[in-house]
Amino acid sequence: MVAPKPAALVMKVRAGKSGYPTNVFPSAEPRTVLHCAGELQRVIFEASGAKLPVVSDGGPLPRGVRPIFVGDSPAARKRGVSPEGLAPEGYRLAAGPGWAAIVGEVS
Repeated sequence: MVAPKPAALVMKVRAGKSGYPTNVFPSAEPRTVLHCAGELQRVIFEASGAKLPVVSDGGPLPRGVRPIFVGDSPAARKRGVSPEGLAPEGYRLAAGPGWAAIVGEVS
């Protein structure tokens, strides 16, 4: 597997709104993942006033949405991001054109 190249994630927020939803996947359902998505939502809201929705991968994302994948999922792995090789409690951040991912080792 080829590791994704580092990329900068710039989140545009205008009038308390952003095109980035936080994505949580049912395949990565541990409470830790849901907690992380909620924390990410809270921190972004406090910093910018934008409250990103937390959604699941129950279907395709709406057109034009730029996801932040939280947790190990097929969508993150499709982009070359997985928890493989991480130390216990470790995490990996990655970003590409129109997406970002936060994947951790949940034991």
